[in-house]
Amino acid sequence: MAGTWWYGTRVLNGHTTYWKALLVGIVISVSMGLMYITYNAISISFVYAHFLEDMVQAEFARASVGMDPARAAQLLDSLRAEFTLRNLVVGNLTSVTRLGTIYSVLISVGG
Repeated sequence: MAGTWWYGTRVLNGHTTYWKALLVGIVISVSMGLMYITYNAISISFVYAHFLEDMVQAEFARASVGMDPARAAQLLDSLRAEFTLRNLVVGNLTSVTRLGTIYSVLISVGG
């Protein structure tokens, strides 16, 4: 939000159109999303190497209560296939970009 305001005030001298303000906000939100997923990938790969397995185990413990062993093994395999670094990064980029775009729409109306 601050980046959109700063760009409109400093670079455009307070004169902008809705579409320019929206475009700048979307570019900023995508840029921030890329920085965030880079942090995610680095931290999960090198600092918190057990993070994804911990997520799998927590979900497995919650969802496998009362299951027979064969079904529980299938669940564990499917959770490991679902909880991957790629899926986490794509989900985070999508969420951050959507939220940033929503903020940009709201801010650009006021600009």
